[in-house]
Amino acid sequence: VTLSAVQGELTTANNERDVFIEVADKKEKILLLASVSHPDIGAIQQAIESNENYELTFSTVPFTGKWADYTAVILYQLPSEDGAGTAETDAALKQNIPRLFVTGSQTNVTLFNRLNAGITINGNNKKTNQVFPSAEKNFSLFSVSDETFSGINVLPPMNSPFGDYRFSAANSVLLSQKIGSVNSGIPLWTFNETEGTRTA
Repeated sequence: VTLSAVQGELTTANNERDVFIEVADKKEKILLLASVSHPDIGAIQQAIESNENYELTFSTVPFTGKWADYTAVILYQLPSEDGAGTAETDAALKQNIPRLFVTGSQTNVTLFNRLNAGITINGNNKKTNQVFPSAEKNFSLFSVSDETFSGINVLPPMNSPFGDYRFSAANSVLLSQKIGSVNSGIPLWTFNETEGTRTA
């Protein structure tokens, strides 16, 4: 970028600046797996597909595609209550593909706990709590704008598996569960790296 000199300018040394622009040469491919259809899946698809840097593929289990084609996988309520998706969750771990688990009332918590996802939930497999998200201001894994935090704090409640949550210090907690008006300190959305695999 070069600016033209103006009359009487003492120095023109600061009139030129080099700028570098990084251009992404390919889209990140994300796989969204589920055992059933759900309105949340449509919302996730819409959110991801609104960013031109991502390409999303949705599939129900069993998944017959190639894991090597994807840079991340979203496992929606897998493994499910009837055990569907167990092979896929195991395969995602073996392939070292970054994984985002979305748990809920259809998640088989006992099978989920065996996945070494950095968090375990001990309790009734079928019970859920209605919780609100509460943003953790000291989250430092990546930047979150104040506008996003403000938006998070007015979201409606969601169902989260009921139980005693145990997680390692390696987890970075973005959102905690707020029950009523009390921040329980129980994680709602965490990020970690376990055995070389990034997990949320």
